[in-house]
Amino acid sequence: MLRLCPDLSSTASLEVLKREIFGPIIPILSVSGVEEAIDIINRIGPKPLIAYCYTKEEGSENAFVKSVPAGNIAVNGGPQVGT
Repeated sequence: MLRLCPDLSSTASLEVLKREIFGPIIPILSVSGVEEAIDIINRIGPKPLIAYCYTKEEGSENAFVKSVPAGNIAVNGGPQVGT
């Protein structure tokens, strides 16, 4: 049996963010704002299957949903929006 340990990194250049990984992988990035999150998502490569955004920034939810080319988007744990 393969066991994976939790791993935290502060960089968006991780290979797991750039490739489709089959397994229990949940990449989580902390960013300074919604603009940085959008930039990272748009730089890392092909359209992600899903993107989650947790934010306290007023009005940033709409900017995230409109700017991220993901198959599904969820903001602050709300329902997923298909794009």
